[in-house]
Amino acid sequence: MNSRLHYLGMDARLIEPRMKLAVLTCMDARVDAASLLGLRPGDAHVIRNAGGRATREVMNAFAVSQGILGTREIMVIHHTECALQRFTETQLAEASAPRPTIRSRNCWGASRILSRRFAMMSSV
Repeated sequence: MNSRLHYLGMDARLIEPRMKLAVLTCMDARVDAASLLGLRPGDAHVIRNAGGRATREVMNAFAVSQGILGTREIMVIHHTECALQRFTETQLAEASAPRPTIRSRNCWGASRILSRRFAMMSSV
């Protein structure tokens, strides 16, 4: 870590992004915002989530980024063939809803989580 800080020089010691930029993009591994924009560490805040959507958490991050850390511009980057663009907000909420689980203990006392379906199949 120290060698990396040395490489970056004074930029590594700044809290505020040098370019005063915050970027929202998809968490897709194919999207490399730093390479696309020619960013180096310390240049911008890059916020990634599923689909690059402006959720409540993202808006809170932007509020901190702009209100406290001094960014002045926001850039949103989407990409083609994004899997999340095929779903509505309702479908995403249903798909990501927590599923009921059952905790069980094995012979070593370690806890493991089983889905209710698996637990029912095992008991038959």
